Amino acid sequence: MNFATTKDTHSKSGHAGISQPEIIGKSNLTSPLKFILRIVAAVIAFELAASVITLLLDPASLFHALIINLVILVVMLVPACYWIIGKSQHPSSTMQLRLKGVSSDPGQLLKSSAESVGLKSKTIRKSDDKIHYGELEQSREMLMQAKQDWEFTFDTIPDAITIHDRNYNIIRANKAARSVLKIPSITNERSVKCYKYYHSTDSPPEGCPSCKCIESEELVSFEVFEPHLELYLEIMAMPRYNNSGDFIGIIHIAKDISYKKETEQTIQEQIKRLSIANFIDKAIAANLNLNSILHILTDLIKRHLGIDAANVLLYDRDKRLLHFVAGKGFRSDALKYTKLNLGESIAGRCALERKSIFVKDIREENLGFERSKDFSKENFISYISVPLIAKDEIKGVLELFNRSELVAEPQWLDFLDNIANQAAIAIDNASMFEDLQQSKNELVLAYDSTIAGWSHALDMKDKETEGHSRRVAEMTVKMAREIGIEGEELEHINRGAYLHDIGKMAIPDNILLKPGKLTAEERDVIELHTIHARDMLKEIKYLEPAMDIPLYHHEKWNGTGYPLGTKSDKIPLAARIFAIVDVWDALSSDRPYRKAWPEEKVIDYIRSEAGTHFDPEMVEVFMKVLGRGEVLSNAGT
Repeated sequence: MNFATTKDTHSKSGHAGISQPEIIGKSNLTSPLKFILRIVAAVIAFELAASVITLLLDPASLFHALIINLVILVVMLVPACYWIIGKSQHPSSTMQLRLKGVSSDPGQLLKSSAESVGLKSKTIRKSDDKIHYGELEQSREMLMQAKQDWEFTFDTIPDAITIHDRNYNIIRANKAARSVLKIPSITNERSVKCYKYYHSTDSPPEGCPSCKCIESEELVSFEVFEPHLELYLEIMAMPRYNNSGDFIGIIHIAKDISYKKETEQTIQEQIKRLSIANFIDKAIAANLNLNSILHILTDLIKRHLGIDAANVLLYDRDKRLLHFVAGKGFRSDALKYTKLNLGESIAGRCALERKSIFVKDIREENLGFERSKDFSKENFISYISVPLIAKDEIKGVLELFNRSELVAEPQWLDFLDNIANQAAIAIDNASMFEDLQQSKNELVLAYDSTIAGWSHALDMKDKETEGHSRRVAEMTVKMAREIGIEGEELEHINRGAYLHDIGKMAIPDNILLKPGKLTAEERDVIELHTIHARDMLKEIKYLEPAMDIPLYHHEKWNGTGYPLGTKSDKIPLAARIFAIVDVWDALSSDRPYRKAWPEEKVIDYIRSEAGTHFDPEMVEVFMKVLGRGEVLSNAGT
């Protein structure tokens, strides 16, 4: 961490806390040199003057005069130069050396460095150094200012920062740590064991991430909930080293993320609530069984709303009673047999008044639950009942029970009301679906009764074929089951079998009941009964899937049948099955124009017609069913 100093001179130093040397005063290399130069100049001037005079008096001696003057000059300059050089290198030189804020003595430099980390300043006097006390005091003040700046910055960082030594002691904490983490006062003489403060243990707990950082000297990041602070913290623990690179502890940076966690929890709660709402919507769309919807609903409410138990009481409009339908979380059958009139007990009052009722402690009020001898075993305390209303009609009551005091926040209650509204719609739709299903079943029953009545009317018209429609219908259904047909398709086959001869209602009695052999023209009239059946039934959409047998049951595998000459697998499967059964029952029964055939003869005939009149595969199925003894007894055998 860098801290700016308050003095420009300090910031220009080559190293923090150590100033560059500065030469002050005048060097002895300047004054002695000037002095010698002046002497030399004077000597030269004097010698020149002497030389001029000599030249004027005796020109012949000029050469000797110059030699003498040169010798004198060298003799004077050489000692002077040695003196100047020696003076500049002598330790007692008058040159004064000064450091900005510190002494030039190495020992003093060490002491000044010691002062930079908080030691008391000491003044060192030496006989050959002149210490500038003002500069030293200024440096000390600058160091103190830097220390204050660092402490101020450390305390103003919003994250909670604590410094730990390698023995798990908290030796320093900033203002945020003292405020957010409630770290007690820390001094040079007093530290705090982090595991004792955070975990209330006498030794580092196993798995503590911060302890792991101390043990492994690796950076660790994690999130944790501190119960004693009631805060969620995001923590980063990083190793701390001294200037020599030795591990001396960790720096612990903690950030309060409680708001973030609360937001995440709120989002999760919203997701859970949306999942419940989504399920109810799907249940409404799928028209599931009402009991199934309510059992799943109570389970979802119990799990996602944090309630111990929940149940639904449905309102029976005919009996004007609320009765138990589904519940989750109960230890006994205390409420399973609940039956309440409107206005009776608290649930009945909820339904009658059409408003929610919240009781914080049901032990303090007489609410009617005490009538159930097992209710006291449930140990419920708080209770909520919510009316289930759809289309302005009461559909039931949703009851919630909790074994501890329930704090019902407005947002929670609003969501409960929304769930109750959806549940009421689900109940209404499911009830409507069940009513429609019941109406459909009644209609189907009416249709089947009508079909049976038509068949019976035909049998009554032709006494010789009485019971034929019932027998062939039963045998056809057995063969269809044998090849895996089931459900509605099987029902349509059964209806088609009953209606196979319905077209004969349009055939004149003199032809239909003729005891003798029919003429070709009469045979043509008889064969029209399949077309009459189609025309009679085509307007009835409900019977459209049952049309295959009445229209195609006289078609043949080789295409020589009537009315359309359809062949092989183009003939509907139901008609291929029925064709075998129809011939089997007809040959096994007495007719006006012949007696019934023996059973073996009938079977042989059917086998012989496989691949010509009948589907060979269906013949095998018929024989399998017949061989298992499942053939009904008939009047003709």
